[in-house]
Amino acid sequence: MTNVKTNVIGDIDGDGDDWWIVGSGLLSQFKTVIDYHSSKLHIIPYEDSAYESSYNLLGLELRPLKNGHFIVRYVFPQMASLAFDIKKGDIISEIDGQPAKDISLEKWLSISNQPRSHLICRVRQQEKCFTIVSKEIAGYSDN
Repeated sequence: MTNVKTNVIGDIDGDGDDWWIVGSGLLSQFKTVIDYHSSKLHIIPYEDSAYESSYNLLGLELRPLKNGHFIVRYVFPQMASLAFDIKKGDIISEIDGQPAKDISLEKWLSISNQPRSHLICRVRQQEKCFTIVSKEIAGYSDN
């Protein structure tokens, strides 16, 4: 596997037993074994398992509000939305011409999974819309 983005978090308390692999959902499809003696990580595929995942290529973590809008919970670094004036706490009122109240969280994940131009409207003091172009990212999304 090449270009798989993930983090290996090292031994926190010094007992040599606290290594964690965090990041790509791809790794959840494999058994991972750390061989401390040889300092190797073994990645062993599970048998007869199909891998399926979604990718947030826009880099916006959104959560629905009771009024139907979304709130921005996080803007991922080095992702498409970071270059725009969208911040944690902003309200998203419209996505690709549809009112946010008509978009489920599942539909949002499907929208953000597609590499293309997306129109995202946010409300702070006033509404402002941005055309954000997402693209495939090696090691993060499918090609």
